[in-house]
Amino acid sequence: KLIWDDSEEAFSMSKGLRVTAGSVAIGSTSAMVGADLDIYSTSATMLNIWTNSDAAGAYSVLRLKTVSGGGGGYAKAGIFFEGDGAGGGRGDLHLAVNGTADGSNVALADARLTIRQDGNVGIGDTAPASKVHIKDDAPVTSGALRYSLGITDNATVAAGRGGGIDFLARYSDTGPTYSGYAGIQGYRENATNNNSAGALIL
Repeated sequence: KLIWDDSEEAFSMSKGLRVTAGSVAIGSTSAMVGADLDIYSTSATMLNIWTNSDAAGAYSVLRLKTVSGGGGGYAKAGIFFEGDGAGGGRGDLHLAVNGTADGSNVALADARLTIRQDGNVGIGDTAPASKVHIKDDAPVTSGALRYSLGITDNATVAAGRGGGIDFLARYSDTGPTYSGYAGIQGYRENATNNNSAGALIL
């Protein structure tokens, strides 16, 4: 049943939907300030976006845009869930960005980060074979160095500063307790501003 509230200039439904001043509230009498869509529940709040197919490559998508107007175009970011065809609703999650300055919309081919159903994460790789895999077609160049991953120590300038990687392993089977057994660190050799003398510690 749809009801018009003349005093508040709002439509509402007895089942918990209310539309007022361009905002939609579901499960609440009013939308949160600043929200165009507000979904409220006393338990787990859920919004389902789904495609009626379990085939490989079938996907559901939430697209995002910032340009006003543009008709059905200019949606430059998206969250895709792509079925892997294995059945049971399994699939991979993709965060996609279309970097082209035109009216085209984001597509699955624009995926920048992928989380596979087995937990593997790919950056620039939609089929990562390890827990984290970075694939870069255009690494950053700094002198003779080419790199795809930057690790920054943003602490105050001082000798010994430098980003690093710590390699850990469980040292006890009585609980999930871990200890670092090896590491790689970039090491700043002095505390002089604008001086980049450093070393690599293994």
